Amino acid sequence: MTMQALHESAAPFPARRSRASRVRRRAGDPFPHVLSQLPLFRACTARELKIVARHSIVLRVPAGRVMVREGDASREFLAILAGHAGVTQVGLPSRLLGPNEWHGEVDLFARSESAVTVTTLTDLDVLVVERREFQGLIDAIPGFRHQIIASLARQIRSK
Repeated sequence: MTMQALHESAAPFPARRSRASRVRRRAGDPFPHVLSQLPLFRACTARELKIVARHSIVLRVPAGRVMVREGDASREFLAILAGHAGVTQVGLPSRLLGPNEWHGEVDLFARSESAVTVTTLTDLDVLVVERREFQGLIDAIPGFRHQIIASLARQIRSK
């Protein structure tokens, strides 16, 4: 199936998620350690990682789901923990996202619409931080703020 056909047939990413789609975390689990492996969170302290963990959820998303649709208001920051997602712009393949890669920080930082569509190509475990929590993390965690700014700079430089 082509990426275009996948986008046309894909079910939209649900705005409200059922409990069944969440990857359960138990007290004392290694979730902050998982976060520390993501480049975006490497500069964060253990205390800051616990804050991020408290304000995020991990979802298991089936293959073929549109997670972000081009032109829609940006609502979430997504960091891929496992699996792959395809990114298209104006219906054309743009790039592939895999583990330790993320999407949405630019749109949330700028409070803009999404410039791309992101569709899961495989089953995906993804960290999700919603808009309000994302803004709070930027304000509360200097290491996170620095990494977001560095990410924005890299994207500007690559264009």
